[in-house]
Amino acid sequence: MDQNKILRFNELKNRASKSFDEYLDALLTGTDVYMLPKERLSDREWHELNELVKWKNVKFIETTERGVPYMRLSKTSNRATYKSATAKVKAMQFNAIRNKYPYLSDSVIQEIVDNQDNISSGQIYNMIRHTKKKYNLSRDEFNKAVAYGKTPNNYIDVSQYQRWTWKRKSRIQQPHASRDTYHISLNVNIVEGLIKALDSVLIQDAGRYIEYYKFPKSDWYDEAITRHDPVTIYLSARNRGIEQKIVRAVAPYVRSNEGLLGEILGYGVDISPETTQKYGMSVGQHASMQIYNVLRNINSRD
Repeated sequence: MDQNKILRFNELKNRASKSFDEYLDALLTGTDVYMLPKERLSDREWHELNELVKWKNVKFIETTERGVPYMRLSKTSNRATYKSATAKVKAMQFNAIRNKYPYLSDSVIQEIVDNQDNISSGQIYNMIRHTKKKYNLSRDEFNKAVAYGKTPNNYIDVSQYQRWTWKRKSRIQQPHASRDTYHISLNVNIVEGLIKALDSVLIQDAGRYIEYYKFPKSDWYDEAITRHDPVTIYLSARNRGIEQKIVRAVAPYVRSNEGLLGEILGYGVDISPETTQKYGMSVGQHASMQIYNVLRNINSRD
């Protein structure tokens, strides 16, 4: 290396860690090591440090351990070998997530894997609940459905809560999701025909199993075209008969199975406990934590 590169290398490694040389020596004996950085470097500086250090046959990787930024040095014979190993690890992660959650789209899983160093479990939750590509639903059709759905009648009570319209057979002043046992997620287009079909099922059920169902208000059009389950039905208990009525009623409006995380009842329809007794989280939150742990566990074995 020329003198300028040596000076720059020393500057970056000293900012990265007081003990960089010590860890580097340990690594060259064949041991992979983690170390707490002295300060965070920019993405450009990480890349520059790797370019400067590759002549020592090691690769610097920014990683995390229990939410704390760390650095990892991995021994590699050359840069091409490192890239190959990284691609292999990412492929393992992709397949592990795909096997665990088969109805997540390839594009969403790939985005999670590619950006794993910069995302939290909360960000993963948002990614698995929303598509990267918008579904084809016109704003006019959506607005028409919302206008029809929010109009009360003699059979169904309607309430506006947060950014959702809630519909129920029995009158309850304030919706409380915590009193419900299960929810059914629907990956559907919100059009007037869908709302009419769900109202019909709601009336037939007469409050025996269905507590209520909800769909986005008119100012939440983006949620309707990107959310995997823009319509959700809440049940007080499971009943196969009413579940199959729902599957048949919504079938003409289903978009896909994409993003469904629970037990599949039919195309575009799944059911899950509203919260898991063990973790006290929604199914989506629980899934995002599991995905986050899949990434970490495979990385730790690399």
